[in-house]
Amino acid sequence: MTTDTIIHVIDDDAAVRDSLAFLLETADLTARTYESAIAFLAEPERPAGCIVTDIRMPDMTGIELARRLRESGLTCL
Repeated sequence: MTTDTIIHVIDDDAAVRDSLAFLLETADLTARTYESAIAFLAEPERPAGCIVTDIRMPDMTGIELARRLRESGLTCL
């Protein structure tokens, strides 16, 4: 039974990203993967969900991504 909630996995390490997505999917959760925060932000359609991100990534860190999302008006419930 897959839920409607999307888990957005953002990590520059492909092995970590794919392993985490696999783990989430074995728990019947839907995971979408992104190789960077920039790739996540560039996605034209980002359904609401949970973000699991690496803190240390080139170009934009996970903390910078959280700040940018907050500044754009996205909030957590």
